[in-house]
Order: sequence, then structure tokens, then C-alpha cells
Amino acid sequence: MLINEEIQSLLDKLTATYLTKGVQPSEISDAIFEKSYQAIEVSKQEDLVYYDISFLEDDDDGLPPAIHKMRYIYNLERYLLRVEQKVGRKKYVQQWDREVSIKEMICSLSSLLLELNDEGAVNCFIKTLPDDLYQQVSAKVITLAA
Repeated sequence: MLINEEIQSLLDKLTATYLTKGVQPSEISDAIFEKSYQAIEVSKQEDLVYYDISFLEDDDDGLPPAIHKMRYIYNLERYLLRVEQKVGRKKYVQQWDREVSIKEMICSLSSLLLELNDEGAVNCFIKTLPDDLYQQVSAKVITLAA
């Protein structure tokens, strides 16, 4: 894949992740009608909303089904911020984090943009980003170039 195509692909993915709210609480609530789902608990702490979902999942080793729990964490604007999973009695393990994902994409994108070694081309690519992302990517490119 050519570097320009890689950059455009990453720009598209970054923009989509930034703008998309993620799976919505109403979609999660609908899961309770599926056979394996046992409970959905909703709580609010400060500016965060937690959806904890419990469901049974068959074990591949022929053992009895294990209880799995998924935790979806939202801000008050209904953006999915983080997804965590817990199997059995183990601790919750982070599966996805919006902020981490966006930061990783910004780092990758900034490195690719730096390879272009052409300020005009860099600006051409990033001018399509939402303002917040534009500023973050610009700052990261400048930091990497220093």
C-alpha cells in the first residue's frame, strides 16, 4: 500500500472513531432478550454511565458454561469511552478505550505524515480533520519533527 493510501486509510479510521458514538445503550439493552443473557445493570457515577451485562458462554473444553461480564462505560453525551470484560471470578480487563485508540492512531498517522517530508502535503491531508483532531495531529507532527 502506498504511503498516501495508508495515510488516507488511517485518517478515515481516526475520523470515524472520533465522530462515531459507538454501540448505544439501547442496543445493549436489547441483548437481554437473547437466551444467554442473564442481567443488565445500569449505574451512573459522576459524569459516567456504566452498563454491566452478564451472560453465559459455553466453554470450548466441554466445561459448564462460564459467566461473562461486559462493562460498557459512556459519558453523558452517550459516547462509548471504554469496554471491559470479566470472565468468571477474574478481574475486569480492558478490551477497548476510545482515548487510547485515538492516541495510537494519531501517533501512527503523525509518523506517516512526517515521512512525507512535505508541509504542503501534510496540511492537505490533515485539513479535513475535525478541529480537535487537526490540532492534536499538528502538534504531534511538530513534536516528532523536532
